[in-house]
Amino acid sequence: MAPRRCERDAIPDALSLATFAIDRARAFRRIGAAHTAPLLHLSTGDRCLPYEVPTGLALHDLGPALPPETFAAATIVTD
Repeated sequence: MAPRRCERDAIPDALSLATFAIDRARAFRRIGAAHTAPLLHLSTGDRCLPYEVPTGLALHDLGPALPPETFAAATIVTD
């Protein structure tokens, strides 16, 4: 088989953007609009400084946790 490259343009629009995120509690949350309010981070010396979002990344707000009933049930089967 010939090697293939995964190009972002080759992915259909419907699949190229995530619409859900999983938080630390393993709850699904809808990904919302881009976050526009200022962000701060705790620096050395316990000072709050503006957070610079790295180039090419965008931070988004997350919605409330979605109840598990929102999704179809599934069973994992392995051989």
